[in-house]
Amino acid sequence: MYSQLFHMSPIYLLSDMCFTDFSSEDFFDSEEPSYEYMHGGYCALDIGDTLISTYFIIRKLGWGFSSTVWLCWNIETSSYVAVKVMKGAPKFLHITRNEVQLLKITISNHHEYQNHVVKFLDHFTVLGDNGVHACIVFELAGQTLSEFKSINYLNMNCMKDISRQILKGLYYLHEVCDLVHTDLKHDNILVLTSETLGQKLALEVYEVLNTTNVPRDFTSNLPENKRKIRQPSNEYERPLFESKVIEYHRFLQNEMERLGIIHMTYTGSSNSSSSHYTSDSYEWGVANPGDFRRPVDYYSTNFKPQRRKHSEDNDEKIFVKIADLGYAYKNNAFEFDYIQAREFRAAEVVLGGKLGKPVDIWSTACITYQMVTGEYLFDPNLNDFQHIERMTEILGDIPDKVCNQSRLKAEFYDEDGKLLSNNVEQISLTHHLQERGFSKSESLTFSDLILSMLHWDSDERFTAAQCLNHPWFHSY
Repeated sequence: MYSQLFHMSPIYLLSDMCFTDFSSEDFFDSEEPSYEYMHGGYCALDIGDTLISTYFIIRKLGWGFSSTVWLCWNIETSSYVAVKVMKGAPKFLHITRNEVQLLKITISNHHEYQNHVVKFLDHFTVLGDNGVHACIVFELAGQTLSEFKSINYLNMNCMKDISRQILKGLYYLHEVCDLVHTDLKHDNILVLTSETLGQKLALEVYEVLNTTNVPRDFTSNLPENKRKIRQPSNEYERPLFESKVIEYHRFLQNEMERLGIIHMTYTGSSNSSSSHYTSDSYEWGVANPGDFRRPVDYYSTNFKPQRRKHSEDNDEKIFVKIADLGYAYKNNAFEFDYIQAREFRAAEVVLGGKLGKPVDIWSTACITYQMVTGEYLFDPNLNDFQHIERMTEILGDIPDKVCNQSRLKAEFYDEDGKLLSNNVEQISLTHHLQERGFSKSESLTFSDLILSMLHWDSDERFTAAQCLNHPWFHSY
């Protein structure tokens, strides 16, 4: 049955799964809940494991409600990839089947904006202790936009470029693939910089494996009572932790030497209780070694990256891709009518109106506004009624046409279409931006773009193509 969900793709067994006995420490708040490692929950993986004899796990990249994402080395193609491993409950197989079908559409069309959507490479299923886990393989992209903003104080030109590239990705999804993303947010926008990400992450792993404590965010956030140590099967097999470090360093040594980045020499032995690598020569033919330096407390739990000083000279070239089509739909084929994260949720979603591609334009407006101003356009803690109040403050009264076509209008409006609230005060987005320090001309142009993307009437809302032609993107 499971194989049929993936067009008869085979189910691979996660045999001999084993886990390093890391030192006991408090779980990081930013990691997936350890209690979700149960039947139907997250797949228990660890660095050094190999999926379907092809994908060698280097470290965990992140996690979400339904999956964990891992940096892997594709042994067959000698390339870095990102593998999303879904939870083991049967419903996630169905969710992934839908996502894979849509991902195949994104790689079957050819367009100049196609590279602004993360490239789908492969899919398979594995059988672990917690169930059958669907896995999707993507090209290795980069940090999420929310992570990137935390360590980079971008100038206006960079932010315009990011927003422009998001819209190019949307144009490709909407106009070429006829897809609606429905879940656009900072966490689903990936940012690539000029650094070679795979090399950077591999070097971080090299540094970590020379320390005594591996950060929990590098591996599965398993409860301590579920962490296992594989016992040596014979006298020639080394203890697990040491053998894993050795295997890992051999992989890194081969990869670094292949790229001409660094030459490493293993200095451990089978009789020693610990092993490590030292760098006896540096041949940085690919990148400047300064690009890979890390602060001493980089792996401590309280390390906070410092924002770069705002500077008009900070024109780092970045590349943006839209990721995660797990909740996407073919246009006009919506299965659910309550979509999107609260702060990015379109008016028609809250009101029970017609859903389509304009919901993504609304989300992009919210993403762009938050990126440029540093504040939410719509607070994520609002309830539905407060959300409509805030929309009314920014957009004015709802048009009769939109109100009458809204299935849930009685929850917010009286019979005459008047909002059931006296707490609304109209605000000028242009004036607010000027109070935030924007020039008058910049405030006028930017607010015009945002409001054009936030029309109550989704039929009047800008398309991705119209947004790309807006003067804000062409003013410097």
